[in-house]
Amino acid sequence: MATEISTTIKADNGEMQTCVLKEKINNQNGRLVYRFKNQHTGVEYSLVKEGGNWRSLNTNTIPEPVFNELCSFANTL
Repeated sequence: MATEISTTIKADNGEMQTCVLKEKINNQNGRLVYRFKNQHTGVEYSLVKEGGNWRSLNTNTIPEPVFNELCSFANTL
């Protein structure tokens, strides 16, 4: 069984929550796509790195603190 890669983030309500990396793929455009799942809420976050910038692929807005923490973590992977 593969080891899960996870990080702890601070949610909007101040609660610490665990997000697990579900997928990291290099799409055909040379962009890295990361998909995380919050273990507490079940919410999935999809991020893409384009050059040195990050953006969300979620239809709903990812709270800025959560977005920033996930991007910082993804930069270490």
